[in-house]
Amino acid sequence: MMELAVQGGNFIHCLIHNARPFRVCKTCVKHYTRFTTLYSKLQENDTCSGMLLKADRIQVITSVYTMVTSTWSTAFCDLCFDSVEENFTTGQVTFNYTADTILFEEMEEHLSTCISNYSHTVDPTDNMTEVCRECRPIYRQMTSHFSAVKKRTKGCVCQDIVDMMNSTWFMWGTRFRCPRPQVSASSVIVISSVFVIITILLYSMSKAVTKIPRPQILKPKRMKRYQQRRYGAISLTGDSEECPLVAAAHIQGVYRQRNH
Repeated sequence: MMELAVQGGNFIHCLIHNARPFRVCKTCVKHYTRFTTLYSKLQENDTCSGMLLKADRIQVITSVYTMVTSTWSTAFCDLCFDSVEENFTTGQVTFNYTADTILFEEMEEHLSTCISNYSHTVDPTDNMTEVCRECRPIYRQMTSHFSAVKKRTKGCVCQDIVDMMNSTWFMWGTRFRCPRPQVSASSVIVISSVFVIITILLYSMSKAVTKIPRPQILKPKRMKRYQQRRYGAISLTGDSEECPLVAAAHIQGVYRQRNH
């Protein structure tokens, strides 16, 4: 119980201390692993579990555990590591980063070194500073690598990496006012031409496939019978060919008369 409290407190202290810049996954993995392992052991013991985890309505230990695991999973911290192992005898935690995490940290370190080497020459009135010129290749590599990881994982990226990338974008565009990579004019022309061609093809296909129905002119049959009766003619075929709308109105009139 005491060890659980110590490890839980260590993780919360580490969490707050590394919230900005966000380095929780990398820095707090040992505290997180120790705390979750001790909690799992407590759950396996029926006596301790009943006394400590379910004895009251507040369930303080369970609430703390839920907060810790929710924070860890929301930050996708597990995606920073290839493996995390704990020695149950000594309590020592060892871990290995993924190849993407290692590569990204190397790029971030190289970019930081490049910026520190040239940042003293920054001219506040000049958008294209020496930092932008000299460090652009590393910046582009870092951005491309992040985009590839994000696409491959469908947006689920370790928050340590996300925060490093956000800080890099902010520093690159706001502090040094370096221009973002722009799309070439030829690419814009090609994309626009493709959309125009697709629009024309869709319009042509819809016009060829769709048949516009010709409007049907209704003959005024009742007026015809009225004129025939007026001039002494007798119709033998028109009485049974009433308009459906008129027939429906006639039936409704009969229905109302019967009800009344």
